[in-house]
Amino acid sequence: MLHSWILSSLSEEIFPYVIGLSSSYEVWQALSQAFGSVSQNRQLQLHIELQELKKNDLSVSAYLQRAKALADELNAASRPLAPAEFNAIIYRNIGRDYHAIITALNLRSEPVSFHELHGQLIAHEILLKSSTDLPQANMVTCQSNYAPLLPTSSQNNNHKKSSNWNGNRPRDPCQICGYINHTADRCRRRYSRYKSHNQNATPHANYSSAGHS
Repeated sequence: MLHSWILSSLSEEIFPYVIGLSSSYEVWQALSQAFGSVSQNRQLQLHIELQELKKNDLSVSAYLQRAKALADELNAASRPLAPAEFNAIIYRNIGRDYHAIITALNLRSEPVSFHELHGQLIAHEILLKSSTDLPQANMVTCQSNYAPLLPTSSQNNNHKKSSNWNGNRPRDPCQICGYINHTADRCRRRYSRYKSHNQNATPHANYSSAGHS
């Protein structure tokens, strides 16, 4: 009965390998000899792919999912990986940025599970990203703080007026008061001095007139 069940489950491509075999044991042996080497080659191929799988530019989650898919295929091909063996491959290939967390995980007495490994590496990935973004944000802030301030239009006009006034200002002091911010013909003391001179001259003239009378 088992012999009939095995034969009925075989595809047309495989059936020629068991033609003429009368027992289930003979059928099983024939299939093992025919496809045993194929299975071993597949195991070797999967193991090499897993060993050579690097994180590179992948995210932690994408990298671990690819590695786990290969490990699951190995398990289906009768070549399961122990947790310690799988973790060792991940530790070696994930990159130098994760050496700190890997050192901490290696101190555990027992190999961490896949789910804990995933969570620890994701947390470290977030920490690395935040520490990388912080200097860039500080650089932008410093550039904005030290950006040169451009003068406004009113400041430009005031500067021009000040420059024109300073350029036209006489350098010689006033001959009346001694200040250098104006000329003698614009001096206020010129008129007060003239007035004072006239007031002093008037009594003298009156005195002269009184003496002649």
